Amino acid sequence: LWAGQFVRCFGAQFFSIALMLWVKQATDSATLMGMIMMVSTLPGVLLGPLGGAASDRYSRRRIVLLSSFLVGVSVLLLSLSMYVFPDNPQLSIVFLFITSTAIAVGNAFFSPAIVAAIPDLVPESRVANANSLSQLSYQLSVFVGQGGGGVLFRVLGAPLLFLINALSYFAATISAALINIPQEVPEKVKTFKETLQAFWQDTLEGLRYVRDQAGLRELVLLSALQNFFFVPIILLFPFYVEDVLLLSEDWYGFILAVYGSGAVAGYVLAGAIQV
Repeated sequence: LWAGQFVRCFGAQFFSIALMLWVKQATDSATLMGMIMMVSTLPGVLLGPLGGAASDRYSRRRIVLLSSFLVGVSVLLLSLSMYVFPDNPQLSIVFLFITSTAIAVGNAFFSPAIVAAIPDLVPESRVANANSLSQLSYQLSVFVGQGGGGVLFRVLGAPLLFLINALSYFAATISAALINIPQEVPEKVKTFKETLQAFWQDTLEGLRYVRDQAGLRELVLLSALQNFFFVPIILLFPFYVEDVLLLSEDWYGFILAVYGSGAVAGYVLAGAIQV
């Protein structure tokens, strides 16, 4: 599972950097880029609690398999559309919106299932280490993937990087198919109404838990505040690198890699030091 997610994270970094640079060079519109980032984020906000409830009520392995496969198909269609219609950026932008939404919806179910599966796979005393290792692999992919993503974008182009991303999702699907996640799945309810009621109750229970835990509640608010100020920086980075610093797209990846290196150091310390 860890190896498959490591590969998927690399592909996701290639997708992210190719999307930002392609939109910037094709449209030179920060507004359009912001809209794409919005549709990439909003489904996760709206469906995140539902995805968490689904990971408790249904097979986490199946959720990982289905979501990673469907997202891989959507990214593959995006790549093929850019190959087949290379001179039609408007069509590519439409596919970018569709694919970004599909990735966000898939991750809303995929991510909670992965996080919830870790305690099922390792002893309780090793959960913190396993979570740190999982985050470390993600940040390593940010460091290496984005550090080289700008160079690869210049050499290979966006369609091929999107294709690599699609293949990485298929690799994650195959890896998840080879594992067994021990999980006690609740008895299935019979009607659609009962299913909705069960999801709603699970979602409310999770929100109440966050509300009642002072430390967790403050952590959620601080994370939201951090993202609120951090997202505009990422959004405007391509414009700053190319239009203000007058550097090539390679340097967009290099600068993002510095962020990744700091995050890697942080996760190593978080896993090694008991606070």
